[in-house]
Amino acid sequence: MTQNELIDIFNNVQKKFDDEITEEFFLQRLKPYADSDGLIENHKLVMFAYNESLASAKGFLFEVMSEILVDKE
Repeated sequence: MTQNELIDIFNNVQKKFDDEITEEFFLQRLKPYADSDGLIENHKLVMFAYNESLASAKGFLFEVMSEILVDKE
């Protein structure tokens, strides 16, 4: 696989992830971290950001790997 082919795959995957997060989705993801008043403590907000970053990176990586493997077949 050439560098340009790999760049194309990354760009195609990135397009799939654009505009995917809505406010409703975001608030649903935050709910488990909120207290009964709907407030989120700082350390829980950091945990949320960390967990969401890992999930996003994992999803992106799996999507790229899928594109690469599909191209090889």
